[in-house]
Amino acid sequence: MAEGILSYFDELYMEYQQRKHPEDETRREAEFIVKALDLKPGDRVLDIGCGYGRHAVVLAEMGLQVVGLDINPAYLEIGRAKAEELGVSVDFVPGDMRHMPWRSEFDGAYMFYTSFGFYDDEDNVRVLSEAASSLKVGGRLLIDVRNRERLVALAAAHGSERWRWWEGWGDLLVLGEEILDLEAGRITDRRIFFKSREFKGERSISLRLYSLRELTALMKEAGLEVQAAYGDYNASPYSVTSPRMILVGRRVG
Repeated sequence: MAEGILSYFDELYMEYQQRKHPEDETRREAEFIVKALDLKPGDRVLDIGCGYGRHAVVLAEMGLQVVGLDINPAYLEIGRAKAEELGVSVDFVPGDMRHMPWRSEFDGAYMFYTSFGFYDDEDNVRVLSEAASSLKVGGRLLIDVRNRERLVALAAAHGSERWRWWEGWGDLLVLGEEILDLEAGRITDRRIFFKSREFKGERSISLRLYSLRELTALMKEAGLEVQAAYGDYNASPYSVTSPRMILVGRRVG
């Protein structure tokens, strides 16, 4: 499974993400994370699945003590270079989110932009338990994932569990396909990349989708009490039509 994650999140995917998410968008998302986790300057925060540090470096600029964890060492090197360029300190740590080394250290933690759900149910629960254990009692965890209910509704409306689209930025063209497996509760995300009209590669990954009730129960099992449910990065209340499902849980013991 780890090898599949690494092959999907490679340099080509990173370039795609950098073009897709401009800096002003990232800053707005970072501000949302701070508010949702009730963080203040000087607090310690853990970015789980931090990638190349898109949010971590902005949070460091905002005065937070940030640790970023990711399985991809190449992404972490890019994050370190970006932090150095901006003159901020971020501790980028290579590792697997199923096995985190911290205990009761952080005021807040987050898994942003669908950084949760890569594994089977057993390992996904382990990720939540590890994340909860990294928090101080009273610390908060934010989980941002695709809204399963909206995807199911779209499938019912269109009579298909498959969607195709394309996106483009300058010389980069990305063809996308998503296949929803209702029985398994997973979605397969497939992307085909072209640059300057040349085929550059294909990437595919499977993600577990949870309902609000299911994810709330899993968080409770991990020792987290859900405090809020949002449907987007503007902190709108969650509904079945929301583009995202964003839960904030507080460690209770």
